Amino acid sequence: MTRTRTRTRTVLTPPLFPLPINTSLSLLLLFSLSLSPRESLSHVDPYFGNCSLPVACGGLNITFPFFVTDRQPSYCGFPGFALSCANDRPVINLTGDDYVVRDIFYKNQSLRISNAALSDGNSTASTYCAPGSLKNLTIPSRPFQLTQNVTATLSLLYNCNISTRADKLLNYKTSCTGEEEGESGVVLGIYGDSEDQEVIDATKSCGTLVEAPVAAEWRGRAEIEEALRSGFLLNWTASDCSACEESGGKCGFEYGIFHFRCYCPDRPHAWHCKPTGTFTSSPSSRVYIASDTISSHRQVRGLVLLYGTRRFITDTVEFSINKKGSTGKIRRIDRKSYHRTIDAREAAALTTMSANRLQMRRKC
Repeated sequence: MTRTRTRTRTVLTPPLFPLPINTSLSLLLLFSLSLSPRESLSHVDPYFGNCSLPVACGGLNITFPFFVTDRQPSYCGFPGFALSCANDRPVINLTGDDYVVRDIFYKNQSLRISNAALSDGNSTASTYCAPGSLKNLTIPSRPFQLTQNVTATLSLLYNCNISTRADKLLNYKTSCTGEEEGESGVVLGIYGDSEDQEVIDATKSCGTLVEAPVAAEWRGRAEIEEALRSGFLLNWTASDCSACEESGGKCGFEYGIFHFRCYCPDRPHAWHCKPTGTFTSSPSSRVYIASDTISSHRQVRGLVLLYGTRRFITDTVEFSINKKGSTGKIRRIDRKSYHRTIDAREAAALTTMSANRLQMRRKC
């Protein structure tokens, strides 16, 4: 026995005419209320807000990986990159000594610094290279490294007696007096470190040795004071911030997990911001969904069904029933497509049906 049955299927499509203003506002309000305060469009994550505030000191814009301790939370920067802004001078502390940051080159991750004791403009020829002002700089391998190809070492030797070797050492004499706690004598300045032969020979006639990094362009020049004041370059190593910035985020560091974070308007993310209000459509259901990202799982917080005129498909199918009442093979013999108007109640029912269908797909 063969029977023919008509089955109607609804295909949701964008409306063919605009909705009334009051209806549109009602749907928008319903969708907004379904969002938690943290996910609402008017809310900005406090981490993002705090790290978005511009900070400048000494004419330099301070941004990640650096942060100014008295103006920004530590999570806006990277460990080891804390700066203080004293008398409108950005200062960084390295191995217990303060250095003034002269310039920051974010693109090639380097900065130029000079000893703070020589940068106040009040030092004189008798004090700018005193042993108390200069100390050996030992930089750990991370996060800063000396830029070897553009940095030279200036060795200062104090309390030297050059009377016996004036012919060799007189050329290295500086204007420093070397006076500290009663010590006096000639101060020599030699470009090279403690392993260079010239420095090794000079130490036989001198006392204290201090190695100070300077820019390589000063090598061989007599202006010792200017070389020390001009500073030297350091490279730094920190997490790459480009992906976060390109996505509209602000880079930072979460000390709780000791890891880089990208602070975004909605919440912190691992490396870059993710869209928080994507408007997508499923080709199969034609239902438009607004969703946000929560704990790396996409969850539908609100479902907006644009109703009005919709397209319906009517299938006429033919199937057979055997003597036991079981349905046999089914085949479609006709399909028609037409449009009709649905009201808000029917649209709400279709919305619920579509939401349930989406949840079932996620479970699968």
